[in-house]
Amino acid sequence: MSVGALCLRQNSALASVALENSVANNYLAQAGFIAVSGFNYAIEVGFLSLAGRNIGISAGVFNVESNLGYRGGDPNPWLPGLQVGLVNAGGGIQIGLLNYNPQGFLPWFPIINFPCGGDW
Repeated sequence: MSVGALCLRQNSALASVALENSVANNYLAQAGFIAVSGFNYAIEVGFLSLAGRNIGISAGVFNVESNLGYRGGDPNPWLPGLQVGLVNAGGGIQIGLLNYNPQGFLPWFPIINFPCGGDW
């Protein structure tokens, strides 16, 4: 487990906590006011949670999966992550006040949104 006071940057981690937390590969748990991961395999919690690719759970006020649902070249395109927050953007299953999913039935949809077609 890694703990940082203000800023923590790691290549990979099982558990990490810091105010601003950046991990290339999150394998278990990550928490911070700003939580950033290149690949989230497990749980990411933050006021702002950013993931390049999320197949785990992103929980926060704002959650963003930066590829916004694009799964081209992804070996597991069928494996969506879960986003839980007020505002969610990405290609996973989303629960929140406002959700954006470019592959959704409607790209912008309140309460719940999920991919409905294409490469998800």
